[in-house]
Amino acid sequence: MILLQWPPLRRLFVVYRLLVASYALTVTFVSIQLHPRSLLPWPVWLTNWSYFLLTCHLLCAALIVLLNACFECQSAVPPAYDSTSIPCYIKLNWFLFSVATPAAVVVTTVFFTSIFPRLHQDYLNAENANLHVMNTVLVILEFTVSAFPVRMLHMVYVWLYGLAYLIFSTIYWAVDHSNVMYPGVLDWNVPITTAVVILVLFVIGIPLVQFILFNIYQLRLYIYTPACRQFHG
Repeated sequence: MILLQWPPLRRLFVVYRLLVASYALTVTFVSIQLHPRSLLPWPVWLTNWSYFLLTCHLLCAALIVLLNACFECQSAVPPAYDSTSIPCYIKLNWFLFSVATPAAVVVTTVFFTSIFPRLHQDYLNAENANLHVMNTVLVILEFTVSAFPVRMLHMVYVWLYGLAYLIFSTIYWAVDHSNVMYPGVLDWNVPITTAVVILVLFVIGIPLVQFILFNIYQLRLYIYTPACRQFHG
């Protein structure tokens, strides 16, 4: 099965892919439908950018696994790919994974360290629970079950993703200086504070998240090696 770390779970992997993709897609649509009109539009928030990106990864992965499972049912020899013949759609899915998973963890971390305390709430509503907690839960599941490789240099993609949002937020703020998505974190009306936050995230935050995810990947491989030997007898 394509990009499954644990061979005995082949059938369950298809079910897993379909379930998590359906869940993420449902959360995305519900979030759009229930987005408060009093807030800035749904598409301008980094949280929604990142969750939509994670949803795209999960949908792409589910489609690939489903099509592969159908192909295997019709063929006695399952498709195999070596490192020099990886299809473009697998590379696309890997790229989405490499950006969406660190971005989700960064969003969750920033939300609970800098944004949630400003809300003065003692509880999480359903929207915040799904967009700021379950997003990282989905990432943990992905790192547990799937076999996507993780590279430290892939944090360049996350930097570019963050840079793209910074450029967008600057243009959006320049049109109307009241367009502030994240007061105290990303507020171009207070450029010094914003610059410090950006510097910390880009120099420390993103590399640290990537380092942690890379080591989780290494731990998965460490556990997989003896398990794979036992499975193959």
